[in-house]
Amino acid sequence: MASYDPRDKDHVFYRHVLGSSGEKALRRLGEFMAIHVPHRDAWERELLRDLERAVSASKLKTRMVTTPTKWKLENLLHDRKDFHGETVKALRKPKIVVDMDITSKDNLIVRWRPHPESNDFTFTEWELRPQPPHRPVNELFFARGFGQTIADAGEHEDDKDAEWWQALQLRVGEATLMCVKDLLNELGEHCDVTLDSRIVTENDPETGLITSWHFEDLEMIEERERAKREAAAEESRIAREAAERTRINQIQAVIDGAETTYGIPAPRLIGLIDAIREQKLDFPTTLKTMEAKFGMKPADPDINHVGNTRSIRRAMRELGIEPESVTLQKEDIEKPRAASISATASGATRKTETLSDRMKRRIVAHKASTPSIPARSGTDGAPDYSRIRPYAASQEELDRAGASSVHDLVVTFNEAARGTIWSPVSQADYPTSKAKFDRLAERMEKVTGMAVTAGGSMSR
Repeated sequence: MASYDPRDKDHVFYRHVLGSSGEKALRRLGEFMAIHVPHRDAWERELLRDLERAVSASKLKTRMVTTPTKWKLENLLHDRKDFHGETVKALRKPKIVVDMDITSKDNLIVRWRPHPESNDFTFTEWELRPQPPHRPVNELFFARGFGQTIADAGEHEDDKDAEWWQALQLRVGEATLMCVKDLLNELGEHCDVTLDSRIVTENDPETGLITSWHFEDLEMIEERERAKREAAAEESRIAREAAERTRINQIQAVIDGAETTYGIPAPRLIGLIDAIREQKLDFPTTLKTMEAKFGMKPADPDINHVGNTRSIRRAMRELGIEPESVTLQKEDIEKPRAASISATASGATRKTETLSDRMKRRIVAHKASTPSIPARSGTDGAPDYSRIRPYAASQEELDRAGASSVHDLVVTFNEAARGTIWSPVSQADYPTSKAKFDRLAERMEKVTGMAVTAGGSMSR
């Protein structure tokens, strides 16, 4: 759409010709009519001037409602929680009721009154009573001839411009409603507004011109709002039910997956685990016993069975399924050999065993993997290496050093260093790492005066 140009007569048909606020709409209509409605006594321009006066007066009357000097502040104070959770005093908005009406002379009137369920203003009943010939004190907006403006749109003698005149009149009516909307928005910033009645319009989707309008009272408004709330509640209920069905299906899938993974239905699986573990057996032993005695599939080493069975137990609890009651005989309990426990089950054991048990197991494993090194007689001054764990050198590294093992390299060096300036390998220099192994190999070359070849043999 081209930018607004008041000189273009056809701009009256453009959807957003009036702008976004009532004051802007009045300003644009004034510019537009000054160019395209040449007669100064034209009723359209008179109506526009009345509308401008109504807007100016409404600003003064709105201040009477929004000024705190007319509020009963003691009635507006209430307790609320601040960001720290402490109870503090706060000021709520005063409550008012706003209604609209079309008089017998087609004038649009917007009035306000204190909400009947609250006592938030200092106005007396006498102050709010009409005082002829003055306009009522609680009258916020008065637009002369509004109903006739829309009802008579298009009834002009000049049939050639009938459509244009109709659009112009409807724009005046639209500007009036925009001013009322701005008034309500300003009131809403300071007061808690309840609409007792309002004007609802239907607009042309292309030009935005008003095609029809009607009044809605509070009962109609509440009925529509109630219908909206009920529709939203029904939609929310359907969404919650769908989410709950999805959750139940996911839980059921966990329970059904137990038989696929272990070959035993979930209630019996959990019942067996509980019964076997009452015998003070660890989890890997429990799994092995179930495999040997109760037909469970072999435990998959890639599955965390502790977490998996915990999820199955939780799913059963969600659906109210009780574990099967299982009674075990003494011959049903079979403790498997430690070597047969899978890596995953062993990992589960480490989660449940005590610190002292874990340290004992590591010491046993260390002694089992450490080669037995006989202690030196001490006649050659060599230290005792029996408690030192040697570096796990690869066969290629041993070949390059010309030794069959790390200990063999140390013994060979000590024998070669006897009678020279070199001392035997100390416990601190014993090759427990690759760096110490390489350093000892270099010292070996210097002591023996030999060069290590790539093939693993040594030559002088």
